Amino acid sequence: MDMRELNPTILSELDESPGRSGFEGYLVQLFDELKANEPFGLFEIALNPRIGVACAVYEAEDPGARHLSSPVLVSTEPIWFAASSPQSAADLFYEILVDHAVEV
Repeated sequence: MDMRELNPTILSELDESPGRSGFEGYLVQLFDELKANEPFGLFEIALNPRIGVACAVYEAEDPGARHLSSPVLVSTEPIWFAASSPQSAADLFYEILVDHAVEV
């Protein structure tokens, strides 16, 4: 994914971080087994595999705003953590969200 397409809060975090040039952007769509036709949320991840660090947010549509004509997206604050690959970043970010019960 093009880094310029990442969530603006991740881009702000990266602007304040030294070594921004080594980051790569990733998008992970999350699907419900029962409603597999569209994702219920996504992870946006900026990963720097050279130094083993990632910054990520979880985004989802606000279920309380479904009655509105256009979707309202909510997201977590950016979370920094150690990761060495895109797969490990997605797995670790999921664990962080579950362990800390972050609600969006």
